[in-house]
Amino acid sequence: MIIIPDIHGHTFWKEAIAKRRKDEMVIFLGDYLDPHNSSKTSITNDIAFDNFLDIVKYKRANPDNCVLLFGNHELSYIFLRFLAFPHDFSHHFRNRRFILDNINLFQLAYYTKLNGNEYLFTHAGVHPKWIKQNFKNIETPFEFYSYTLEVPINKLTGKLNRITSERRPFRRWGSCVWLYISDWINESSYLEFGNCYQIFGHTYLRNAEPLITKYFAALDTRQAYRLSECTGEISMF
Repeated sequence: MIIIPDIHGHTFWKEAIAKRRKDEMVIFLGDYLDPHNSSKTSITNDIAFDNFLDIVKYKRANPDNCVLLFGNHELSYIFLRFLAFPHDFSHHFRNRRFILDNINLFQLAYYTKLNGNEYLFTHAGVHPKWIKQNFKNIETPFEFYSYTLEVPINKLTGKLNRITSERRPFRRWGSCVWLYISDWINESSYLEFGNCYQIFGHTYLRNAEPLITKYFAALDTRQAYRLSECTGEISMF
């Protein structure tokens, strides 16, 4: 299985796809637009959009072996309450229309079992405390995954538009598109969500090294990874 963390206009995904094995799944973790530090990378908003077009074309050509997850940047174009930075304000309506026209190609989560192990893929991770605060009848990762497939994205905006708040005792936990690494590291004893291993991006790891722990793998390092279906090992391309 190939895992593609946050894109933001970069093309590293194309190199990984070129090495894809027959019938191998490809999971994109979201955030396709809005390049960071574009002056340093030479990635413009137009280049990022063209790259996004290529990703959507790839999904359409491989509907059964490719998953496109929503990131907070996609939701930022659909719902202004999600406004993320950077944001391509000059092409906001173009980007919004393209995402809405292809919204059926995207999903919030992806769940699978490989060699007896459960995996849950989202943009920023599903924190058990967020589940407890917002979904009374959901107890397992598979139930969450199934729920997100059944409920339209516009019906979930109230639950998704959650950013971690420190206002105790009413602390709220960020959603699966808004959590940050500190939310995971600082709460390491409360991360078990069923017996599922979580894989996500969202927080850019500037040292280009993934954060792989007992409960989760944070992979936003501007490079692709492969998850071994036999051993469960996550390796860089």
